[in-house]
Amino acid sequence: MRTDDRLTRRLAEFVASTDAATLDASIVHQVKRNLIDYLAATYAGVDSDAARAVRSYTARTDTGDDATIIGTDLRASAGGAAYVNGTTAHALDLDDGFTKGACHPGAPIVSAALAAAEARGSSADALIAAIAVGYEVAVRLAGSTHPAQRRRGFHNTALVGTMGSAAAVASLARADTEQVCAALGSAASHASGILSFLDEGSEIKRVHAGKAARDGLVSAELVLEGLSGPLNVLDLEHGYFHAFAGGEYDRGFLIDDLGTTWRMLDTYNKPYPCCRHVHGAIDAALVMRQDDAFDPTAIDEVRVETFAIAASHDKQVVENTMDAQMSLPYSLAVALARGAVGMGDFESEARADSLLTRLAARTAVVVDQDLDAAYPTHRAARVIVTMGDRQLVQLISDPYGEPANPMSDDDLDDKFRRNVEPVIGGGRASQLAEAVWGLAGDAPLWSLLTTATT
Repeated sequence: MRTDDRLTRRLAEFVASTDAATLDASIVHQVKRNLIDYLAATYAGVDSDAARAVRSYTARTDTGDDATIIGTDLRASAGGAAYVNGTTAHALDLDDGFTKGACHPGAPIVSAALAAAEARGSSADALIAAIAVGYEVAVRLAGSTHPAQRRRGFHNTALVGTMGSAAAVASLARADTEQVCAALGSAASHASGILSFLDEGSEIKRVHAGKAARDGLVSAELVLEGLSGPLNVLDLEHGYFHAFAGGEYDRGFLIDDLGTTWRMLDTYNKPYPCCRHVHGAIDAALVMRQDDAFDPTAIDEVRVETFAIAASHDKQVVENTMDAQMSLPYSLAVALARGAVGMGDFESEARADSLLTRLAARTAVVVDQDLDAAYPTHRAARVIVTMGDRQLVQLISDPYGEPANPMSDDDLDDKFRRNVEPVIGGGRASQLAEAVWGLAGDAPLWSLLTTATT
């Protein structure tokens, strides 16, 4: 194999050669959008059970003082902060994602980049470049294997989050091509996370993003300390693609137009705190609610036609918050009954609502072959609601927040303020938003991420 044919080296050369000066303005703006969205999700998750558990463990075991634990007055080592912040960002399922790869890149990659940049005293420009390349590595890897990795039971966020985080931290360190290759090789050995949370609703899903952030950061830092890693982990017989996708991958998706076409521009933002696979059905329900004669108590049956992966989220009886967030029938019931979907709708009091349980029980989810063929380009859902002799039908091809149906900068700013102001107050939130949208050069950011008086 020629050196220039090696997939690992192609990615590594991209990471090593990209800095802020090489980034188009559209990429810089996308990084700022993703950072605003990341902070909205992270501050929203500060009081979640998963965040509390990981934060408590880290406070007890990590005596570092290198980086900020966002939304608190605590500090930890860079790895410890990345672990907590990544978990917190993913704790409510409100973080960004990439449809073609079924992954959440922001929670792990931004967490690793922020912590490492603070510890290193990196400039804002270096941080922006690191986040950009981390995202690009992650989403290209994710899209190149999906859904092969899912069929084997792996959670792509945990896999590509580790790889992208290693790339981001290597970028901050201005690692050369060989070092980036080794960092990716090391990260592949650290990557792990399975989909068992879909079966039992375990909160371990939240920690997948934190673990990916920490392990990607550590993988890159260990290489910088002199530890060797396989230099061709994407190309080897017993490498990444063999382990996680059974050798199935799309070479073109991974490396075609690398550095000129940025797939990270196709990330989505979430308006609702639940599994992205159910958002199309939610959007359809919210359109139906605009009908003046709509009455959720009069619904006799609901039918959802969608793609196969979404149809697998068909649990009608939910036993905990994770179950509810992953359930299409329950999430749709919330939208139909309440006309809005927020975090409180997945907690125990809401789950006891008899109207929600009745609507979920009356919802049938089936695979539509045409909609399935359109996935993962589109996450479509057709919802059919029967009320007596009336039938309402609504098709959503691209849920709100997808690149084809995007949230505007103002929408993201509103999401940010709704979730950040309750934690740090309106004045501090405004300062932080202004700092992110204006991020450049050596602009300060770290002091605004803590609740401590500065």
